[in-house]
Amino acid sequence: MKIVHPYIERQIDFNQNNCYELIIENSNQFFRLSSDIINQCNNTDGDFVISDYKILDFSKICLSIYDFYNFNTNTKKISNLINAEVSDILKNGDFLQEFSVINKMLIDINDKIKDELDFTLQSVEDFDYDKFIKFSNFKLEKSGDLLSDMIDYITVMQKLSDLKVVVFINASCVFNEKQINDIIKQLTYMQLNILFINNNQKYFLKDIEHIIIDNDLCEI
Repeated sequence: MKIVHPYIERQIDFNQNNCYELIIENSNQFFRLSSDIINQCNNTDGDFVISDYKILDFSKICLSIYDFYNFNTNTKKISNLINAEVSDILKNGDFLQEFSVINKMLIDINDKIKDELDFTLQSVEDFDYDKFIKFSNFKLEKSGDLLSDMIDYITVMQKLSDLKVVVFINASCVFNEKQINDIIKQLTYMQLNILFINNNQKYFLKDIEHIIIDNDLCEI
């Protein structure tokens, strides 16, 4: 699997190493390239290309993590994936009896309420799987520790989707060197590819590939 961009001479070749650090010292270029890959992970246009013998869809296999101050473990994307998984469990399991009991209880409660009113009301009489999922409002549980919550989020994304690559933007501004190495170790164990995009080289991370674009846009 490879990632290329017209402004980067070298390929990010995950067949050679599962972890790369792309350091872009020029501020304008950093913003342009980081915006590109964030947008593409969110299914909008950009100039990065990811391939594995054929062109792949960034939004289906890549996850970008960049807003550490407002890190949300319950994005719309993961909520949809969780709800789809719960829906499959309900449809493929034996829950008919339980839902029959729930529906009877709801009908009885609605009838009692209607009897107390001097006007006519309509109400939902069938509490189906979709209504149950919406009512339950399933969310990932948060520990309050950013690193732990982030790893849990990535783990669930991998289980419920085709996630292959995780992109971190300026993670070295938030995590210390040990934490960065812990991220690499954990995601490598999960057989995920990792791309750190930073605007400076804060740590010299061992055993990963480094691509540096300096302030004059020369590639080192």
